[in-house]
Amino acid sequence: MPFVYDRAVGVFHCGAGKHRLAMSLLLAFAQGCESGIEVGEHLGLDFPDETADRWLEITPGAAFRSSVGRKIQAGKRSHLTLIEKRWLGDIQYLFDE
Repeated sequence: MPFVYDRAVGVFHCGAGKHRLAMSLLLAFAQGCESGIEVGEHLGLDFPDETADRWLEITPGAAFRSSVGRKIQAGKRSHLTLIEKRWLGDIQYLFDE
């Protein structure tokens, strides 16, 4: 089941293909914008791909699983606590060097 996890607000279960929209909306709220489209324009990013990626890259305590992926994905290893890592299980980190 696809979901988006944000430490500050919890787990959002998403319909198939909707996780990028949820991640973009979370970035919008964090930036004081009202929509994913608005935050994309504000930051000069393409909506929803680049806005979702930016949220994942910069947000501590963030992860997701898409409807096509089996692994949970997170931005950086250092952004998750040990408890979150244990709770989420097998994680693929997208922005670690």
